[in-house]
Amino acid sequence: MNNYLRIDNIGLLISVSTMFVVMLLSSLNRLKLTKDILIATIRSFIQLFIMGYVLKYTMTHSHWYFTAVLFLFMLFFAAYEAYKRLKIKLKGLFAYILFSLSIGSLIPLVLIFYFILKIKPWYDIQYIIPISGMIVANSMTALSLGLNNYISDIQNSRLMIESKLSLGAKPSFAVKNIFQNSYYNGI
Repeated sequence: MNNYLRIDNIGLLISVSTMFVVMLLSSLNRLKLTKDILIATIRSFIQLFIMGYVLKYTMTHSHWYFTAVLFLFMLFFAAYEAYKRLKIKLKGLFAYILFSLSIGSLIPLVLIFYFILKIKPWYDIQYIIPISGMIVANSMTALSLGLNNYISDIQNSRLMIESKLSLGAKPSFAVKNIFQNSYYNGI
């Protein structure tokens, strides 16, 4: 398929100008986010520029291993971003985040691609990468929100949890309410 959307310089200028409006609003409200927004905008622009060339190459040379490698990169960087978003970082947590994102993304993706869309060949990058990106990004956001709530609530409720444990409660029972609240916040 050779139907590509092209964004001209005017369209690019319009999209970037919206970020300047956000930076202006941040500055006027004294949120101290202007520098972070500028850096994120530049970073996004560079990432999209590079990704455009990578996707153009992989779409013209469609092989299963290109799709697999791009998906693995997507998972790894989503796990890294989810870990980076955590306010409190615990040792060994990155591996759990990567595992959770992998399982939490692969199951719905297999169902979507195999049973709903029935994509052939399975590695057709024009479908796999955009849809995977949406699923992985949503999973990353939910995971980081849930983990942030869980870890901070555990810290804030430490005395209550220790009291329950000292009275003979199982660890899963001692943190049950915290787990449920974090779960609801993540979805």
